Amino acid sequence: MSPARAWIVRVANAGIVVFGLAVIVVLGTGGTRIELGLTTLSMQGLWRPLEGLALCAALRLLAGRSGTGLEGRVVAFFARQGLVPRHAPAGPGRAMRTGTVLGVGLGLAVGVADATHVAVAAGRPGLSPAELVALGLSGVGLGAACGALAGAAIALALWTIARALSGPPSRYALGRWTVAALLVLAPLVVAFTPDPERPAGAAAVMVATAAAFLVALLVVGLLLPAAVLRALDGSWGLAIGGGGLLALLLGLGAVGWLGTGAAGGAGSDSSYPNVLLVTVSGLRADALGCYGAIGELTPEIDGLALRGARLDDAITPSTGIAPAAASLLTGQYPSGHRLRARDGSLELTGFGLPALLASHGFATTAFVSSRRLDGRATRFAEMFALYDDPTTMQDWVARLALARIARVGRRSGADAIRPGGQTVAAFREWLERTAGAPWFAWIEVAEPLRPHPLDEGDVDLMRTPWAGIAAGTGPPASVPAFAEPDERDASERAWVAGYAEAVRRADAVVGELLAMLAARGELSRTIVVLSAERGAMLGGGRTLSDPVDRLPRAAIHVPLIVAGPSVEPGTEVRGPASLVDVLPTLSGLLRIATTRPMEGEDLSRYLLEGGESVRTPQAGPVFSETPAPDGAPRTWAVRLGPWKLVEYPDGRQELFVVSAAGELPLHELRGRNERLRQELADLLTRQRARARP
Repeated sequence: MSPARAWIVRVANAGIVVFGLAVIVVLGTGGTRIELGLTTLSMQGLWRPLEGLALCAALRLLAGRSGTGLEGRVVAFFARQGLVPRHAPAGPGRAMRTGTVLGVGLGLAVGVADATHVAVAAGRPGLSPAELVALGLSGVGLGAACGALAGAAIALALWTIARALSGPPSRYALGRWTVAALLVLAPLVVAFTPDPERPAGAAAVMVATAAAFLVALLVVGLLLPAAVLRALDGSWGLAIGGGGLLALLLGLGAVGWLGTGAAGGAGSDSSYPNVLLVTVSGLRADALGCYGAIGELTPEIDGLALRGARLDDAITPSTGIAPAAASLLTGQYPSGHRLRARDGSLELTGFGLPALLASHGFATTAFVSSRRLDGRATRFAEMFALYDDPTTMQDWVARLALARIARVGRRSGADAIRPGGQTVAAFREWLERTAGAPWFAWIEVAEPLRPHPLDEGDVDLMRTPWAGIAAGTGPPASVPAFAEPDERDASERAWVAGYAEAVRRADAVVGELLAMLAARGELSRTIVVLSAERGAMLGGGRTLSDPVDRLPRAAIHVPLIVAGPSVEPGTEVRGPASLVDVLPTLSGLLRIATTRPMEGEDLSRYLLEGGESVRTPQAGPVFSETPAPDGAPRTWAVRLGPWKLVEYPDGRQELFVVSAAGELPLHELRGRNERLRQELADLLTRQRARARP
């Protein structure tokens, strides 16, 4: 070996050691951010040390002497199986065939690791055994396809370059060059790999992924072809041994996967009551009879209000479903938990109602119906021991890094929902496995988010609370984005009546949920909180559309009902309240103290007093905002007693006075009205200033 090649080999060996240690550090710490002088190691940057390791390995492969070291052992191993390296010149067809075979081998290993990462990082409930097999096959198939395409293209390109420079290369040399190029490209897949949802298990996830890659590479690259060659010669020992080893690994993986989280809940008993949080997304407060609505759309929810307390003027902190839910769970406004946009993710995952109750022995779970509450995208799954959302097989495939590269398996509509009955059924199955410990469950019903218009012959607006809202017989000016093609010509009346029917179905689901608890004897010892993340727009040319840039009362006034042990039946609490008040109020009812920051108010004293409680005329302030990415213009609103100020993105402000009949704009901003406007504007300014950087 020449001195130059020997020097290159030494540099490559040193690089393999350095980058290998870096990879081990990142894997061992689960991606914890580590500062090493000018170098930062983190999970997001894992592909960089992997790329360095691959570059050094490729350099060592190309600069090393053929047939020595590990390469020589591999060649000798295959020679003993009857596969002798071929040094004959390679043509373009042979080059593509060689590249395809090599690419498929590496791609299969990458695909196995990719599927392992998604499956292990998912937590429970994750994939059923059938879905696990389907995900594995998808990862393997995508890996083989991507590897075959990459290998064939690389090998053909290398053959073309070599032929132009020095004539057709040998098959063996072309194979070495192709392997080196594939090694350099393989770590780039990690750049498309999302982080695991559960940081606490990040090390295990990453180590399992790396182990799966190494095992798959060993099986695909050595055992499988060697077993085939031996079997062709009539010797089945290696084939049986390799197959047995593979079956053992798969069996151990299946046992570990199916065993994770199989227990239903904690095993200790407690004197705490259960806590059931029910949110009906898109439910307007004026749809409920207990809030003064005509008709009988919601007998089950109205009955719940009679058995407990009703807060008559609850306000959502955001018209976005996910930001409002995050405020409800954390007791923080969106400026605190930072989930302020539809495609955002939560920051305060280590704190919230689930974590607080879990620290006192509660089993925590969530079963949601709306895809806007995807546990992975929002990071809600990190808050609960068990998070069940309407994730489909298409979503699991879309989470593969190889799927992102190939742009397949795209997620289905973000507005899709699963029927509330299915959500309750999933909760029932979990509840049957849970015994001994108290539990906290969040059940989200989403029927009002996706109503469908009723045929004109079935429309009877006089039986709905909105008889005078939409009387038009033509299509609304703003058709919902989720409308099917044959629904876009439906009248405004049909859409409003369809929304009423969706509310009726949601009420039936709530009734089914409460009846199930009653049949189990658990309703009497369960605190039930029912609310909605936001209301819905009806009529006025904005039928059922998301309130993108406005904060009208129809969208931000939501029901808030609390029933259960120690809550006086028939209680009515007047004055502005917010969804951020739910966490401190439940803490007060359960007598669980917390020192963590909460922006809400503990209203439990009003629920325990009974009767009609009128809070101070200046109750509040409570805030609302429209969803938008951080830094983007948004509409803000603040309520203080009966007064409401709305500030639009262009700086324009409107002052309203709110009553049971609705909200009335005040156009004359002079004297007392101007002083009120300035006071509310100062509150908004201070609230925005509290937003965490």
